[in-house]
Amino acid sequence: MGLLMVGTVSEKASEMLAYAHETQEEKTIRGLALGIALTVYGREERADSLIKQMTGDRDHILRCGGMYALALAYRGTASNKAVSQLLHFAASDVSDDVRRTAVQALGFVLYSEPDKVSIFLECIPRNLVFLLPLFCLLVRFIIALYL
Repeated sequence: MGLLMVGTVSEKASEMLAYAHETQEEKTIRGLALGIALTVYGREERADSLIKQMTGDRDHILRCGGMYALALAYRGTASNKAVSQLLHFAASDVSDDVRRTAVQALGFVLYSEPDKVSIFLECIPRNLVFLLPLFCLLVRFIIALYL
């Protein structure tokens, strides 16, 4: 459903989110989370309310979907707002999966502006390196790639 509605931010995304809350099947929730993320592709501020709902959810799978939604909505924009939100989740979320996804999503947001990536890389030692012992192995690996 997400592929059919890429970039539409339609009401179907809210219905998909509601169904994700109703079902207990993990694979279905993952599919819905990614489908919802695809619906906000390239929509930036118009997707903020849906992103806020997903990133504030209790379910870590939907929060991961929120990271993907943030990455796809702001892909290639190097938006300070998106970068700061992703850094917040990379540093403070309780789920290793969400932290890993947030760090990966930074690549989507920053890929098209190499000058901002270099500024971001200068900030990593101050912001993330002191948190390396707290992260799972995959997050440490991704941060090492950035360095």
